[in-house]
Amino acid sequence: MSDKINKLHRYMRIGINRTGSFPSQPELMKKLGINPEEFNELINEAKESGRDIRPEYFEINQYSKISYSEIKYGTEEKEPFGHKDFINFHKNLSEKILDLNFGDDDLTEDILELAGTLVKYLEIQLSKIDQNEDSDKLKSYDSYSEVMSVYGIEKTIPTNNQIQVSVDNFLSPFKDIFNKIGIIYESYDTHINEPFTEDDIINNYETLNFNEINSLLKLYEDGQLS
Repeated sequence: MSDKINKLHRYMRIGINRTGSFPSQPELMKKLGINPEEFNELINEAKESGRDIRPEYFEINQYSKISYSEIKYGTEEKEPFGHKDFINFHKNLSEKILDLNFGDDDLTEDILELAGTLVKYLEIQLSKIDQNEDSDKLKSYDSYSEVMSVYGIEKTIPTNNQIQVSVDNFLSPFKDIFNKIGIIYESYDTHINEPFTEDDIINNYETLNFNEINSLLKLYEDGQLS
């Protein structure tokens, strides 16, 4: 239900930002794929949640293909979201962002949900990392060297704290890119400090260093750095 509430608020917010009024009930039901009874139940759940329909800033964390619980814990049918899932989502996102078009709402929403899923996953990984862990440095040397050798240079074996810094440093520009897309999509026009185009977004995305993050996530999932 939490994800449905996010989407309900999203479409209400976009309506008020773009047209000055909320979408009609039939429009919202069509967007959400629900019937009148489910709509009334969702409205009541949304009221009880106490969430702000129109927060001051765009929030990429409100977008996701998978719920926070499924990413972190999995389900009876699925394992928790892992490194292979990260790779697949990254590949999908990288393909779709090349076609970014601010005039295509469906594509833009799809891109934001893919990006939001990756943000949730990375933030969950950050929460798991023990910043004080340093004792297994020697144990992780061989595995780390093998994974990072593709870069052709010798790197210092990272501690968990250093990995946390690396992920933080990756997330900052990553979020910035998709916050800009979200500002356009949700029509937070007053938050645009300087003009930017789809090509600007794509160029910024292509400067992100996914290679190191992929390698670190694999090592962490394999238990080499924790």
